[in-house]
Amino acid sequence: MASESPASEPNPKVVRHTIDPEGDVILVLSNPGAPFAPWNPDEDHPCAVKLPEELQEDFPLDIYFLLSAGSKTAKVTADSDSGKKTAVNGQQAATTDSDSEGSNEKKTIEIRYRVNSACLRLASPYFKKLFSGSWRETITKKKGLFYVTAQDWDPTALLLLMNIFHCQGQKILWNIDLEMLAKLAALADYYLCATYIRHYAMRWRALLDIDLSKATHSRPALLLLFSAITFEWDDTFTKLTAAIMWHSHGPIQTLGLPFPQPILDAINNRRVERLDQNAEAIAKIKQFLKVRAPCSVFECTVLRHGVFRVDIYSKKIHPKLMKECKDGYSIAEVLNAFKNLR
Repeated sequence: MASESPASEPNPKVVRHTIDPEGDVILVLSNPGAPFAPWNPDEDHPCAVKLPEELQEDFPLDIYFLLSAGSKTAKVTADSDSGKKTAVNGQQAATTDSDSEGSNEKKTIEIRYRVNSACLRLASPYFKKLFSGSWRETITKKKGLFYVTAQDWDPTALLLLMNIFHCQGQKILWNIDLEMLAKLAALADYYLCATYIRHYAMRWRALLDIDLSKATHSRPALLLLFSAITFEWDDTFTKLTAAIMWHSHGPIQTLGLPFPQPILDAINNRRVERLDQNAEAIAKIKQFLKVRAPCSVFECTVLRHGVFRVDIYSKKIHPKLMKECKDGYSIAEVLNAFKNLR
């Protein structure tokens, strides 16, 4: 999202922010407020399990546990039980002030930030490399100022990051939402400065008071997961990966964000493994009812096995169906369907 040459647009409408009046760098942002982390409905597989909504629960355990006397429902708990919380179970996150600003700035071709290269080098290895050695020669210099370009970033998020880099504490926004937090995480990942702004990110996270109790495979949950990975929030990461794996109907979406591939592979592979384990457990129960029904009467055996077979077909959790294709199946829905078999 960034390059090292000045914008070439002729006479653009320019908005200027002066972070350091004596700064030696002009950071030029083109195409400000581009769409961020869009949810792709084409990658959202419809639910394959047939179960009435009123019978659905969150986080049932595995099938063998459901067969025991102590059947319970396990949930991802929130970090705090008080106050208003930010939900992470819907497809859309709340709109930020920067979103409205971005829509109002559709006619703005570029935004310029006057900043100090020393502050940039101190805060970001990306800029440290850019302003040193052979890289420095690729930067355009005009009238004593270096011009560095970037594109597509949210203008408010970039301004906030520059204020942090320049220790402008009085200009730092604290009342931000999940969307803005994820935009800052994307900036921190790109400019390699997550460590530098982690203290601020922890405070933003605390002020959001995010509710993880009903997290699903959704855009808000993925925005938070990306932030948790970037800023190394281990507890949030553990809870969210479990929730997303449990509720995903297919491979998890990336929203165009740079998720580490090993993490994506681990979540997707674990989901497939659990679905296979559940399918095998259902197959074993089906076979058990066929050869060893609770009663010794032949008619009873046929009836119990037949009812079970029809029920797992009607709820679309027959082992054969689950083995053929995993798309549309979530672990939570399979286990809820099993729990409600007749």
